Amino acid sequence: MVKKHEASDYIIKDVSINDLELDPMNPRQEIPSDELVDSIKEKYDHDKSLITWYDNGKYWISDGWERYQAGFQAGLTKFPCRVYKDHIKALKAAKQASIVNPWTDFQNYTHYKNFYDTCIESGMTHHEAIKRTIKDNPINEKVLLRYLNIFDLPSPVLSLMKEERNICEKEMKKLQKYDNMIKLRHKKLGIKITHSMALKLKGFPHDTICEIAVDVLGMNSRDALKAIERISQNPDKDPHEIIKKIEKGYETDRILHVGDFIFKDPNLKQTIVEYVASRFISTKTFIKELIERWLLSTGKHSILIHAPAQGENKKIKEISFKRGNYSINVLQVSGTPIISIEGTPSTHFSYSEIVQRAWNRYSSLPQYLKNFLNSLRIEFDDNNQIDIKKTQEYILQQKIVDELLKENKDLYKKIEEKNIKIEKLKEFQKDKCIENSK
Repeated sequence: MVKKHEASDYIIKDVSINDLELDPMNPRQEIPSDELVDSIKEKYDHDKSLITWYDNGKYWISDGWERYQAGFQAGLTKFPCRVYKDHIKALKAAKQASIVNPWTDFQNYTHYKNFYDTCIESGMTHHEAIKRTIKDNPINEKVLLRYLNIFDLPSPVLSLMKEERNICEKEMKKLQKYDNMIKLRHKKLGIKITHSMALKLKGFPHDTICEIAVDVLGMNSRDALKAIERISQNPDKDPHEIIKKIEKGYETDRILHVGDFIFKDPNLKQTIVEYVASRFISTKTFIKELIERWLLSTGKHSILIHAPAQGENKKIKEISFKRGNYSINVLQVSGTPIISIEGTPSTHFSYSEIVQRAWNRYSSLPQYLKNFLNSLRIEFDDNNQIDIKKTQEYILQQKIVDELLKENKDLYKKIEEKNIKIEKLKEFQKDKCIENSK
């Protein structure tokens, strides 16, 4: 029996799964997780109705698309739905429902754009659509106009505004046309940068705008905005050169790109590029594993210290090591980094030297360790010291690993001799930690 509940703007009824479709104006169109599918298979909460609007014999899902897909996989044949006749009211209800499961920033931008477009499609003027969108959503006119402007940008640029997990494979392939190292960057473009691009790069070719977006992805907001401004003022100049000058502090040596010395080898670069195209991995993860492997090769307890202005070495702090899993703490360090290896004199290395030594030591390890970075950089102040406000140093204190290896020297020797994959070492460490905790 069909259940109905009359309300002022909608009715509640069970709708056949065959009569439901995705509302193109729904900003949340992700694939459901396995956990959600399993949960619905076990028991579906009928108090959670889909928000839909009815048109041309179909019920269009404005909120609840993931639940619908999960229910379809779980074998449901119908869903409880809140059915609106007015599309605009359905979108308003979808926004209100997002309080329980908040939208990402980009999903919010998309909602406001879709709401405005729906108002226009209903016959409203631009002014009326703006007024209605502001009335039914928590947003003012200035911010709304900024959001509307960004959707004039090419679609690959809009993809860069999403959370990384929400960028689909098709979108990533489009982005790799402009930079096949895109997976290393693990950042997203902010609204200030994209709004500036939308306003100041009008008339530039779409491909050029996409290339600029990818180039500024790893920059801080201030430098990115400066680059966009300079590019708009100098349309005849190469945007890449303008961006490069700003990145390097106008051709000073105050910024060191750690990846530069790695990518001087074209064969190595190609190997890395091919690997990056096949797997997501963050810069932090790679640099952590790289330095970790180098420190592990010493077989000793290693810590990071720095030299204050007085010249007296000062230990920063003990860096915690998570049990059962490799981890690394983020430090902000001034002065020259020093690796102090237990039982040996302290050795001063620049950060790039640390990475270079780690790379040289482990360049023959499994391919995933060779996915090097192209965006990490170190900034120096006027005294040629690492800028404490802008630079993050990563290092590993391997106290637990050291203790484990002392008890298992034969295994460590086999790891070194046979180049056993690092997953094996992690598995061994985890099991050992669990055993020691009993």
